[in-house]
Amino acid sequence: EEAERDAGSDLQLEEVQLACFYFPDRSLLISIGNSHESEIVKAARRVLQNKRSVVRKDCIDSLSGGASSLLIVLLDSLMDQVFPILDIYGDALEGLGLLLSREPSHMHVRLSHKLKTRVTQIRRYLWDAKGLFMELKQDICGCIDKKKLLATLIDSTDQMDKEAESYLHTCTSIENFYASFQDSRMNKTLFTLTTATICLLPLQCLSGIWGMNFTEMPELEWEYGYVMFWCIALSLIGIAVIYTIRTNQISSSGSVILLEEV
Repeated sequence: EEAERDAGSDLQLEEVQLACFYFPDRSLLISIGNSHESEIVKAARRVLQNKRSVVRKDCIDSLSGGASSLLIVLLDSLMDQVFPILDIYGDALEGLGLLLSREPSHMHVRLSHKLKTRVTQIRRYLWDAKGLFMELKQDICGCIDKKKLLATLIDSTDQMDKEAESYLHTCTSIENFYASFQDSRMNKTLFTLTTATICLLPLQCLSGIWGMNFTEMPELEWEYGYVMFWCIALSLIGIAVIYTIRTNQISSSGSVILLEEV
């Protein structure tokens, strides 16, 4: 439980708020966040400090729309924070798959469910971000100059969405694998109980017949009646065991139908 609690705390998402106010007529962009040392601001600052950056050149020449380019850089830096998170979740799911294949446990399924919840949150965030980028690309007000950068941003968002979708499928496959493992273990338990019942059934049947204690039962007065009882009982038990094993082998092998891809 302590390991599960630590793993669950590591999967928590950190919320970062960023508000941007863009004034195209003045080529002015004002960004407000809950932390001035966030990775988003640091990434944008590195772009501005790079002398070869196109955004730096656009900001020097305000007529070329440097503010809109800076807005796209901030949005791109915001989206770049999602890739490492998805990579961490992907590695965690891969490790869970290996652990589940070796020693299936309910704790692994619970961690997979938590990962599934986090990935679903990220995917909703990606949907909202893609909707925003599509509106900016339409540029109804005519204030965005760098539409190619927006197209690249939309493509990267689609890529992250596909990656998140694949992780959701992995979570579902982990849950299905554990469910099938539980069903297989339950089937084995039921098979063991059924085998024991079938094997003991002849013994119970013979005991019930000769346990009626009728006065005119010649087997009760025979010298070797007790030996005869066990010989018949063991013979019937052996037949029942062989029949059960043979039936299990036939049902396990079964008929396999192979479908060739056209």
